[in-house]
Amino acid sequence: YALADDAGNYALAAVKPGDDLLVRAAGALDAWIVVKPDGAAPTAALRWGAAVEGNVAAGGAAAPGAVVVARKAAVGPCARLRLQYGADPDAKTFARAEGAFRAAGLDPRCVYEIEASFPGFAPATVAAGPFEPRTTRRGIAIALERGAAIVGHVVDREGRPVGGAKLVAARLAAGDAGRSPLEGPQEAARALSDGGGAFRLADL
Repeated sequence: YALADDAGNYALAAVKPGDDLLVRAAGALDAWIVVKPDGAAPTAALRWGAAVEGNVAAGGAAAPGAVVVARKAAVGPCARLRLQYGADPDAKTFARAEGAFRAAGLDPRCVYEIEASFPGFAPATVAAGPFEPRTTRRGIAIALERGAAIVGHVVDREGRPVGGAKLVAARLAAGDAGRSPLEGPQEAARALSDGGGAFRLADL
């Protein structure tokens, strides 16, 4: 790797034509550039990102350690990117002791699903965006409610228990405003049946 100087110049050895270079700077969106045939790297034109801040509460109390992820929504100006690259998180962070969180590196053009999850509670999602570049959207409150669970047994055609079976509970896109029907159901929980075929799908 190499660090740019105050003028933005850098020198990186041991690269060859066609190599992909990742350019990263605090407060900016990551950018990829390709080394030219003559071995030179083009100028990286970085765009400023945005951030969100808020709090996660579970059952009316702070939820320290809650997982908070931000994903591009399948609606708005970045819907094509969501469908092209999938629903992997664009940012992931954890709530601090008082339930506060900050997720940075968001594309200002996009609408995001900000989802929080915490053991024993059903995940919840709020929408945020678009943003102004180099700004922080504050005051995002995510309230989690006690989750439900599905328990049961997996058996074969003869009624014998099946251990190690994978079970997945999925949310349907119809009730999810930030998703496109083209994406299909979204996984909500997964479990493996034990030796006696019993399973439990929790935090629904």
